[in-house]
Amino acid sequence: GSFSADVIARIAYGVDMDSQNDPDHPFIKHMKSSLDFSIRKKPFFAIAMFCPGLLPLASKLGFSFFEKETLDYFTNLVHGTIKMRKNADAAAPERQDFLQVMMEAKEMKSAKEGLGEADDNRQRKPLTDAEVLSNCIIFFFAAYGTIGDAMSMILYSLADNPEVQEKVFDEINSVLGDSKECSYDQVKQLSYLSMVVDESLRRYPPALMVDRLCSGDVVIKGYKFFKDLVVTIPVYALHMDPEIWPEPEKFIPERFTPDKKTEMNPYNYMPFGQGPRHCIAMRMALVELKVALVHVIRNLRIVKCHPDQELERNKMTGSPNDLKLKVQRR
Repeated sequence: GSFSADVIARIAYGVDMDSQNDPDHPFIKHMKSSLDFSIRKKPFFAIAMFCPGLLPLASKLGFSFFEKETLDYFTNLVHGTIKMRKNADAAAPERQDFLQVMMEAKEMKSAKEGLGEADDNRQRKPLTDAEVLSNCIIFFFAAYGTIGDAMSMILYSLADNPEVQEKVFDEINSVLGDSKECSYDQVKQLSYLSMVVDESLRRYPPALMVDRLCSGDVVIKGYKFFKDLVVTIPVYALHMDPEIWPEPEKFIPERFTPDKKTEMNPYNYMPFGQGPRHCIAMRMALVELKVALVHVIRNLRIVKCHPDQELERNKMTGSPNDLKLKVQRR
């Protein structure tokens, strides 16, 4: 969790932290508070889960996913960082993070200027201050919780399948050799590790379901979907369908060999969603997970606390419930 927080803070806000050694940093404190989705503390979460049609009314009545103190902290952080960058020396190196992308979008730069794409005929709509803020906040909170959950469940999968774990260990050593660091190019060479991550995300997708809002009336295979209808896609049910995935309860990384992935229906596997609104940070999350796994597996053997230990998950959020694993130095 601390590793994920440091990465996201740097990429989203350009903020350098060391939450490994400073767990009481206000950034971490407010982040953890925001991820407490208990219905008692946050009735807005219950409304979002069970009555999404009431969300606009709930917002007008003052309900929110975030506590006021937490929202104020991140609002001040984003606005303060934007102000500092605008007042920075023109000779200062240009930032390459998510907040900078939002600032450029707010200034209504062209697609060519903002994203390096040759598209002179299209002008992007400028973002409002509220949209910049909300994008920066959701970028962090969507990434932090899911990365921690996914990492926990991958480690459980490796502990539950020690022969798979040793195969990952051997691949890491063959690719990295004596190097203590792990480069981006080396991560791309870890093909079996990629298969393990993909299979764990199939077996234990961090998001049990995803929602989509219909932008217009449409008929699909005889079913009519009306404009503004909220459609829920049951990700976990798709990933555990035995007609799509034979023996779905078994952990089989070979389901995701390069050849099989090219033949796969992409809508049968969607741990990051699918289509034009899939997870914006999918590639970053996968690299982050693999880098963390490389350092953990090279140094530690992950073991279940007892042979019959099962992974239990929160039925609403999908997060693992009180998961504990043992580690042994290699």
